[in-house]
Amino acid sequence: MPITLESVAKAVQEHLNNATTRPVSVGMRRPSSDTPAVVWELTSADCAWMLASTVGLQWTATVEVQIFGDTSLAVIQVADDLISYWDSPTALGASYATLKPVGVSFTMRTESRADGSEGEERVGTITLTIQGV
Repeated sequence: MPITLESVAKAVQEHLNNATTRPVSVGMRRPSSDTPAVVWELTSADCAWMLASTVGLQWTATVEVQIFGDTSLAVIQVADDLISYWDSPTALGASYATLKPVGVSFTMRTESRADGSEGEERVGTITLTIQGV
């Protein structure tokens, strides 16, 4: 059975849920959610048909994972948990699709709080490039 883009997305959600005890959501974070909070979305995907001797379809997807926190250190600690989980070969056999990380990058920024309260929050963005097979 071919790997679908939906199965890749469900596998990403499963991995992120397993990698952290923090709240994980798709697309948007509610301003009232506890921090650090993890929000992810699939930002692009390409599909390739492989040779007959291998898997029929292979998805290469880019996933952005944003971590919202009160301090840079809190954000970095969650980022380390997420990246360490993806670095473990035994952890990558998800129920929906087998995911193989092929690239990762991390950036930080500061922005105003979404709920309008005083102060700013730190946002770390992990960009993952994965293959779903």
